[in-house]
Amino acid sequence: GGSVVAVGESLDPSKKEVKAALLMFEKVHTTGVRAVVDDDKTPYLDYAILVCIILNTATACIDHWNGLTVNAVFPPESHCCDDACTVSSPERCPRGMLKMQQSWYTFGFNLELGFNIIFTLEMLIRITSLWSVFSFAREQFPSNLIDLFIVLLSDLFFVLDIFLPKIFNVAIFRLLRLVRAVRLATRLRRLRLLVNKAVKSARTVVYVLFLLVFFHMLMALAAMQIFRCEPRLEAHCKPVIDTSTYLPGSTTPSNRTVCPEHCTLLMGDPEQCVFSDEEIWEHCPWNAYENFDSFGAACMQLFYVTTGDNNWITTLASSMRALPTPWPGLLFFLFFYGVSVYMIVNLFISVILEEFELTDE
Repeated sequence: GGSVVAVGESLDPSKKEVKAALLMFEKVHTTGVRAVVDDDKTPYLDYAILVCIILNTATACIDHWNGLTVNAVFPPESHCCDDACTVSSPERCPRGMLKMQQSWYTFGFNLELGFNIIFTLEMLIRITSLWSVFSFAREQFPSNLIDLFIVLLSDLFFVLDIFLPKIFNVAIFRLLRLVRAVRLATRLRRLRLLVNKAVKSARTVVYVLFLLVFFHMLMALAAMQIFRCEPRLEAHCKPVIDTSTYLPGSTTPSNRTVCPEHCTLLMGDPEQCVFSDEEIWEHCPWNAYENFDSFGAACMQLFYVTTGDNNWITTLASSMRALPTPWPGLLFFLFFYGVSVYMIVNLFISVILEEFELTDE
């Protein structure tokens, strides 16, 4: 026996009014549904913490590279941060070069200390209001649990940065500070819904990704059989010294530079052999980096086509020259591009849109 929380009807086939009403409620673990508080009624503490999270993320921009050298008589391995080497830190002053001036470092440290205190107090207030950590974690699972985990790790790494600066890598702490921005997704209801729906669609996205990879593998194996040929390599154009011919009226070898077959254009100083335009057209169109002679290289070329890389038109033109007739290359890449880009890649969008589509359920 429950009570009626909303009454209404709609003659609209799309049921827009019903869908809008359903957005006012969210599922509770075992007790049914409850009305969701509008964003306009969000407690001021949430707004304050939201501003602190944004400011804390923005303060990461003060990190910069100064590069000033400390005028110390100590060796660079001492990592001195001042002339008397009273402070030594390989993180702040690698080989006697300041990453940031002391004033900037102190300013950033004080800001980080203040934000840590604010976030820790906020977490204690929320846990105390629900009487236990377990109740707090269940309140908005897993958002609250993620918040708690980030705050605890931030406090732990901040303490390690203070007392164990030589052992602890400060870069890990800076990276974790950026992770705090994830908490923004747990503060705004609309943003939290978007994140939850994106996570729910991840399984189907993985299936579509597997289909795309499998299709690339099949087409790469087919391309290896169709377009495989010996590519143009620099080893084919190494000049040789001709000792078989002699100077006119002499027995002295001419020792002239001769280019090998299929690479007969001699140019430059020093002289080197290159492919002429006719030889490039008649020879295998692939090179050492773009070819279909191996499975990995074939997959990479097809990946470029799928991503719409600007050079994929060159790959199409080369495939049309790899065989006596251009039709196999043209038909192959038209089929591959149509299936991979217009069908499979668009499946990713359709899967996400289907998950985000509002239903009566």
